[in-house]
Amino acid sequence: MKKTNTSFIKIESTVDDALNKRYSLKKTWAKNEEAIKKFVVIMHNPNVANEIKGDKSSNLCLNKAVDEGCNEIITVNLYATRGPKSAQLSQLHKIVEYQNLESIKEALDGSEKLLLAWGDNPGPMVRDYQFIRLLSSYEGEIKCFRINISGEPCHASLCGEETPLQDFNIIEYFNRHN
Repeated sequence: MKKTNTSFIKIESTVDDALNKRYSLKKTWAKNEEAIKKFVVIMHNPNVANEIKGDKSSNLCLNKAVDEGCNEIITVNLYATRGPKSAQLSQLHKIVEYQNLESIKEALDGSEKLLLAWGDNPGPMVRDYQFIRLLSSYEGEIKCFRINISGEPCHASLCGEETPLQDFNIIEYFNRHN
């Protein structure tokens, strides 16, 4: 006998008025009255993904959230300015923006799992006292795809479905980098 399964993903993005910055991208697929199990991803900066269009990194992270037993993913970034390549962002756009930091804080609130995937050259955010304090006090599981040669959590675009998530010690990371 054939059966049709139907599911819905509710997608929300928080952006600035000019659409040049994306502060968060949230996808929820919890069934009615099912408790939310939140998976948060922190990457470098938003690319093309929005409430309709996906990209390689956001799709991979969504699949990892499902594999981890979660039913909501919130993607936030070290920097809210959109751009196709983090290396192409000017230093002007790599300033600590406290509105963006607040978005990271909101995303982490009540989350069970955190995936760090910002890649090389994270810039000044990882040295910001408020960011360090926020991540150092996080009580859920912290993961990454792998640690790259420079000691940073590898960006999702450089990984694949077969890349297992590994534990990430944020305290050791901050001790090494600050």
